[in-house]
Amino acid sequence: MAAGFKKILLEGDAAELSTTDPVAVGTTLGPGAGATASKYDHVHVVGAGAINNANMFATGVIDAAALGSNSVAASEIDETADDIAFNQIILTPRATGGGTTEGTLYYDSDTDHPYIYTGS
Repeated sequence: MAAGFKKILLEGDAAELSTTDPVAVGTTLGPGAGATASKYDHVHVVGAGAINNANMFATGVIDAAALGSNSVAASEIDETADDIAFNQIILTPRATGGGTTEGTLYYDSDTDHPYIYTGS
């Protein structure tokens, strides 16, 4: 994964996990109609004729195996503390994140989402 700002998902941004059994593996492609995500250990049974489907063994299949602008200067925070508590932190909305320090946060004014800079 390339370094850069990554969107922090908020409640409702990601699909909920399904509790429904998956359908059998078929021989035709289809996007499905579910509105939920599957759990990592879900299982599909092999549908009739699927073993003869050349696409089942195709190549290229994915193998499943400092705040940008702050009002508190760094010299005002004990950087050696194990735990720093705030009642609230307000991120002033802006169009893009600044800096390349891992852990930098900003709130995007265009997408209404917080982002964090990662080093990987």
